[in-house]
Amino acid sequence: MWNPLLSYTNLGVVVVVFPYQAPNGYDPARSKVSDNAMQNFLNGETSLDLLTVPGIGPKAAESLAKENITIVPHLLAKYMSGAVTEEQDTTDGSGVTIDVFSTNQHFWHFLQSAGVHSLRSGIVNAVNRKVASFDNQFTDNTVYDKEEEE
Repeated sequence: MWNPLLSYTNLGVVVVVFPYQAPNGYDPARSKVSDNAMQNFLNGETSLDLLTVPGIGPKAAESLAKENITIVPHLLAKYMSGAVTEEQDTTDGSGVTIDVFSTNQHFWHFLQSAGVHSLRSGIVNAVNRKVASFDNQFTDNTVYDKEEEE
């Protein structure tokens, strides 16, 4: 559904804008994080400052603070605590694997409900990749492939 935004110019002209509404949920293709910012975050030491997470600015940090997330380790823990697991045959015998697709969707919706209104896909992408750098269960590059199998 398209919801028009009405804007009044200083000449009294009404401008009707129909904003693009992206599909609801995480999509890595919508991540607006620059390669440089992502590499700095992934390869650098993990800072405590939430503003070092690509996509998090002062307003997002303020929204996350209302959810008791005030430092980067809190954010990483929140992502990991929402991990969606599924039972499968695994090489380590645990029988449990991480459903990365569902975990990323869950975290995207958490950010939305917390009041983070922009760059959510970039934040999810950065946090997922940071967590995957020390826990490879969170790595699955195939879950977002758009090509259909024949």
